[in-house]
Amino acid sequence: MTSSTSLARTLLASTAPDDLLKLSYPVLLVLGITILSLVAWKFTPGTIRKANLDLHGPPIYHTWLFFKKRYDFIWGNFRRNGRKMFRFRVLHHSVVALTGEEARKIFFSDQSMRLGEGYRLLVGGAPRMEDIDVDSIGGDTEDADFIRRVHLLLQKDRISDMIPVLCDDIHRRLEEWGTKGSVQPFREVYDVSGQKLMSFVVNLSQLAFQTTVRVATCRELAEDTATIGKLAQAFWDFETSTSVVSLLFPWLPSFARRKRHTATITIYGIISQFVGLRRGSQSPSSDAIDILISEGVSDEIIFVLTTVLAGVSNTGMNICWNLIYLGIYGEWKAKVIAEVRQLLANHTDASSTEPLHKRLSIIPLEAWEDEMPALDGVIRETLRMTMSSTAMRRNMQRDIQLSSGTLRRGDFLAYSMADVHEDPELYPNPEVFDPERYERGREEDKRAAFGHLGFGAGRHLCPGMRVAKVEMKIIIALFLLGYEYGVFDKQGCILERPPGVDKNNYLQARMFLIFQRLVAQVNQARPTEQSYYIRYHKVNV
Repeated sequence: MTSSTSLARTLLASTAPDDLLKLSYPVLLVLGITILSLVAWKFTPGTIRKANLDLHGPPIYHTWLFFKKRYDFIWGNFRRNGRKMFRFRVLHHSVVALTGEEARKIFFSDQSMRLGEGYRLLVGGAPRMEDIDVDSIGGDTEDADFIRRVHLLLQKDRISDMIPVLCDDIHRRLEEWGTKGSVQPFREVYDVSGQKLMSFVVNLSQLAFQTTVRVATCRELAEDTATIGKLAQAFWDFETSTSVVSLLFPWLPSFARRKRHTATITIYGIISQFVGLRRGSQSPSSDAIDILISEGVSDEIIFVLTTVLAGVSNTGMNICWNLIYLGIYGEWKAKVIAEVRQLLANHTDASSTEPLHKRLSIIPLEAWEDEMPALDGVIRETLRMTMSSTAMRRNMQRDIQLSSGTLRRGDFLAYSMADVHEDPELYPNPEVFDPERYERGREEDKRAAFGHLGFGAGRHLCPGMRVAKVEMKIIIALFLLGYEYGVFDKQGCILERPPGVDKNNYLQARMFLIFQRLVAQVNQARPTEQSYYIRYHKVNV
C-alpha cells in the first residue's frame, strides 16, 4: 500500500502548482484535510495515541476549531469539564489548555517554557519532541542576547532624543488625512468628497509604523516616503496572507502562500539595501542600524531585529481601540485632553505660537511616562478589554506537576488571556470599561500574580513596551487636541456603547518566522461588526 507521505508527494508531483491553484477551493480543502489526517495519524507517536486525552474524536476536528474558533473552543471545553486544564491534539501534537493562577505562574515564569517553540504550532511547522536537540535552539542565552540588543536600541536616552523627530513624523502623516473624514475604524476611510482612502486602522498603523521605522532602522529609510510605503504594504500583505488553511497546510500551493513569499522577499530586500548603505557610510550615526553595526552584529541579525521592531502592528490596533473608547466615554476623553493640556502648561511656554507638534516635542520623556495617569489607565483598560488572545509555550525540559495535572515534556501549552482579563474576582464587572481600576487604592491588576498581560509578563515582557507607550501617547495627544471627533452608528446617532470584540479572531497571534527565529505578536481582536463610524474634523489649536 502506498504510504500517506508517498501519496501526498504523488498527488503534488502530478499536479503543477498553477493547476492546483485553478482547482476549486473546497476540493483543495477536502484533499488537504484527508492527506493531513492520514499523515498526522501515521506519524503520531504511540505515547500520544494512548495518552489520556480529555477530548476525543478526529484530531483534525479539534485542530480546525483551535485555529478557527479558539476562544469558544477553549472556554467551551473549560465550562464542560469544570477543570483547570484539559488535553487535546492539534495534528500529532499534544496540547494542554490551562487556566488559574498556579498554571499562569508556571506558564510565564518557568524556564522550561519556550515562547518561540510554542508559537511554532501556529505556523504548521512544529517538530516532534524526539526530533529536537534542545541545546541547539539557543534557549535562555540566545533569548537574553536578542533582548539585550533590543534594549540597546530602545534605551532611555535614544527614545528621549528621538521624541522631536517622532512628533514631526506623526504630524506630517496626520496632515495627509485632510481636514475632515468619515471612518469605519477597521475598514475604509472616506474624505469629505467621498473618495475611498485607506482603512483607519491601517492609517493608524502607518503612523506607528513610521515611528518604529525611525527608531529601528536609519534616517535614510525613515525619510524615504515611497520606500516606507512599499515596506508598510509588504508587512500588511504578509500579515493578511495568513489563513487557517495556510497554517494547517503550509505545503499546499495557494495565492496566500505566494503573497507571503513575495512580501517576505520585499521586506528582506528593502532592509538589506539600507543595511548595506549604512555599512558603506563613512559617517556613523546614532541610528539603530549603525549601533548594531558598531556592535559587530551580522546582516542577518540586523535584519531580524529591525524587521521585528518595524513590523509590530499592535500599536496601530491599540490606538484605534483607544480612540473608539475615548470617543464613546466622553468623561475619559475630557480627562485625557485636560491631562495633555496640563502637560503642555507644565513643560512648554503657554504664550508660544509654535504648532502643537512642536510644543509636544519638547516635553521630556519622564513627563510622558509619569505625568499621564489618566491615559495610562485608558491604555491599560483598553488592552484588558480587547486582548483575549491565546498565548503559546512549549515545555522543553522536564515534566511539571500542577494540582490539576501534569505538564509533560514536549507538551504545547495554551493560555487564554481572557482567564485573567475577564476574571470577576480580579476585575469586578469585567465587561465594564473602567480605567480607575489601576489607580492607587484599587489596583485590581495586582490582586494576583501576572494580573495584567497587556505587555507580557514574567520572563517574556515586551521589550518594546516603553517606546510603544510613548508612540501611542504622542499619537493620541496629537489627535485629541488636533481633531474634534465622535463615534456614531449607521443612522448617524452617537454610539453609547463600544462595539463587541471578536474574541475568535484567529489572526490575533501573528508571527514572523525569520532565519529560524520566531517572534510572536499577540494582537488585539477586531470588532464583531462594523455598523459604526468615527467622524472627525481638524481644529485650530
